[in-house]
This record gives sequence, structure tokens and C-alpha cells, in this order.
Amino acid sequence: MCPLLASLMESNPEKKISYADYFEKAQRIVSKKKVHIFFVNKVEPVRVYIDPKNSAEELRNLLKELTGTSVENQVLLYREVLLQDDDDDVPETTESCPIFMWDSSNFEIEWKKLPNELPRESIKMFLTS
Repeated sequence: MCPLLASLMESNPEKKISYADYFEKAQRIVSKKKVHIFFVNKVEPVRVYIDPKNSAEELRNLLKELTGTSVENQVLLYREVLLQDDDDDVPETTESCPIFMWDSSNFEIEWKKLPNELPRESIKMFLTS
């Protein structure tokens, strides 16, 4: 958002964007869908903002960039169902009901002090079922 505001207030006329372009780009940012992921190997939440029309395959490619986990090694589980690449829709998630992600090539878990925002109830439900 900061680069967008900076380009609106740019003093160089060649780099300055119009208000119409600004509002168009701002609308694209506001229309993003927030997806909550819990990366089990790192024991940390990951927030991803995607276009609402993006598929699970596009989500996996973005997670590869963010976590370094290759698409082939990602295991994504949402409410006891594995997400497949051919799934057209990414499910609606919340902090308390995220998509769980594992790196199938790495069985180590990096335990850290757990922050308050972790979905503890989801983890407890998942481990007890």
C-alpha cells in the first residue's frame, strides 16, 4: 500500500499515477481474500492474500514462494479433507479454522515459544480426533 500512496504523491510527473489508477489498484488490494494457513513444520501461522477466483494450485504456488516448500511436498488439509490442485475454490478460513500445511519431505518440527495468535483450539481438536 505504501508504494501505491508514494506513486500518487510523486513529484516527478512521469512516475506519478492518476487518481483513477490509484483507485483501481486500491480496489484490487481491498478485494483480496485472506487465507489462514497453519504451517505445522514451523509451528507458525501464515497469512496469504489471494484473488477470490484463485484455485488451490495458485495458492500452492504462492505458499512455495512464502515458505520455500515445493508444491510437490505440500500437504494441505482443511477440515479433515486434503486440498487437491484441481480444486477450483480455496475454502473460507478463519484463525480458529485454518488450512493445515505440512512439508512431506521434512518430518522435523521447529518448536518455538507459541505466540498467542496460534489457533490452539483447532490444534487441540485436530490432535484429539
